[in-house]
Amino acid sequence: MPDYFNQAAAIVLADEGVFSDQAADPGGATKWGVARNAHPEITDAQWTAWTQSDSLSLFQTKYWDANQCGSMPWPWALSVFDGAVNQGDVVIGWAQAALGLPTDNVVGQHTLAAINSASDEDLRIFLTLRLLSYTHDSAFSTYGKGWFKRVIGTAMLAAMTPS
Repeated sequence: MPDYFNQAAAIVLADEGVFSDQAADPGGATKWGVARNAHPEITDAQWTAWTQSDSLSLFQTKYWDANQCGSMPWPWALSVFDGAVNQGDVVIGWAQAALGLPTDNVVGQHTLAAINSASDEDLRIFLTLRLLSYTHDSAFSTYGKGWFKRVIGTAMLAAMTPS
């Protein structure tokens, strides 16, 4: 399979922007898609000097490689990667649920095989589960439209395999 990490990372970075620190954001201060509250392993000194390269490195290891996105077809790779960055590792459970698998939030051989033979309907169910989860978030009234726009935009881009 082609390695789509750079294309997927560019899409996520475009959604995330450079820096945000809004009181209503449960992730807290965010630099290039890395939410401070979601990454307590990042020291204060590291955070102060945090760069786009640091974010890309973390994206690659924690979200792309850890979820085996490089072994998925583009629509799933982008959708799972974007979901993991924005919503956390729970997205794997939603993917498993959409595929009719037991949910353990881990991409193992059964999950990967199911993703690689999944139908378009399975992907739509996964994306629907992502959207539904946002409606239960306490910040939905503030960020809901943006979150929905992000998932729909991701779905549109996932429909077009990069060259």
